Amino acid sequence: MVDTKMIVNSMEQLTNQYVRELEAYSPEQLTRKPGEDEWSLGQMLMHLINSALRMQLASVDACRAGGSGSEQGQRTEIAEKMFRMGSFPPEPIRVPPSPQYTPRQPESKEELESGLRHVLQRMKELEEIVADIPLTHTAPHPRLGALNAMEWLRLVEMHYRHHLLQLERLKRFLGTEEYIPAGAGWIAARPRIVTGIALELAGIACATSMQDEPAHSRIAGAWSELHSRMSEIRGRVQPAVTYGLKEYPAEPFTPGTVYTYVAAVVTDGSSQPEGIAVRKPEHSDYAVFTYRGPVSGFGDAFAYIYSAGLQAAGLTPAAGYDMERYDERYTGLEDAGSETDIYVPIRR
Repeated sequence: MVDTKMIVNSMEQLTNQYVRELEAYSPEQLTRKPGEDEWSLGQMLMHLINSALRMQLASVDACRAGGSGSEQGQRTEIAEKMFRMGSFPPEPIRVPPSPQYTPRQPESKEELESGLRHVLQRMKELEEIVADIPLTHTAPHPRLGALNAMEWLRLVEMHYRHHLLQLERLKRFLGTEEYIPAGAGWIAARPRIVTGIALELAGIACATSMQDEPAHSRIAGAWSELHSRMSEIRGRVQPAVTYGLKEYPAEPFTPGTVYTYVAAVVTDGSSQPEGIAVRKPEHSDYAVFTYRGPVSGFGDAFAYIYSAGLQAAGLTPAAGYDMERYDERYTGLEDAGSETDIYVPIRR
């Protein structure tokens, strides 16, 4: 059963995060675009506000009024995967610019903050009654099919989380993200907070230690075996994304501590063949530090995170594991411009 109070709690955290980000920018910066066909930060936030008020929450109201009925069809396969994973696919969704879709530039910071707060207030109001709306009352989504009121409500929070990736790209464009040296690379001085993550991972596990990995031999072997067995893994989703999961023992961590590394992909929870390790990370809230540079700097990056980065951000790690997330920004082992996100579970 969906916990609607958790959804609203996550929405409140996301709203506060977006509002805090506004404080760092001038009105001119909020309307600055990375490219002719790309959105400014202000346009992205207008998109979130307008999508929530005019489409997603308006569709909750439509379901409340009776909806279009089950004869309008079912959820699409894309929707089935999204709601099973609890998130949008991480890849950017490209839509050609058009007057109908492209959001206008905001008139002021106050307009954006007021809009974000209004969406949150509407979420809180609808959360109180959404469980009473029959599941057979649906409203159509152009890509996801017939969605009920609960699904429309969840979509708002999932949409807000999805655009955190675009937020980070825009922050890099605007030059407000601070990086500090980490060995041969650079690590973001401050993390961003990502909430509501639910993952099912499948891959190849190996036991190793920092002393055993001067050349990342065992970890490299796990990645090599994963790629050779990729066709065997069932129910893979997010094909452009892979994870390196590190599981630590309870003892104090030293260079000689043996830990488990899992080179993995994201799945829909399907059963896997023999020899494929399955993991479901237990936490949903993460501090995410972006590392830029070759993998030889990973050790220094992790040392900064656990010795200073988390503490400076006022965060407490939830001991047991962390994850490296690789997407289209990862461009090779030795590339100085390659980027990897390091996910550390935190207590909230």
